[in-house]
Amino acid sequence: MAKEIAKSIRLSREVFDYIDGYRGNGFNEKFENIILDYQKAEKDLQARIKARKKELKLWEKQVHKAAEDVRRLQNLSWRVDQVMEHLEQIDQSLDVSQE
Repeated sequence: MAKEIAKSIRLSREVFDYIDGYRGNGFNEKFENIILDYQKAEKDLQARIKARKKELKLWEKQVHKAAEDVRRLQNLSWRVDQVMEHLEQIDQSLDVSQE
């Protein structure tokens, strides 16, 4: 590939050391390899992010449904408790009237 753009940049020691430790011969090739490798990986990363967002929405729906089910069961439990209390009151009334 023909190198047609010359550019001078300033870097921190941390960034320079990262680039310098990358694969390639010489600073320019290493820098270009980093950019090209990221460019190739970017589409895959975006697709993975999209898939994870879709999974997250599905989990959110499932959690919402489970929370609704729990609320319904709690309401049912409360109603059963109320019925049991009424039955106990009736039972107590019957016991008193039989005495």
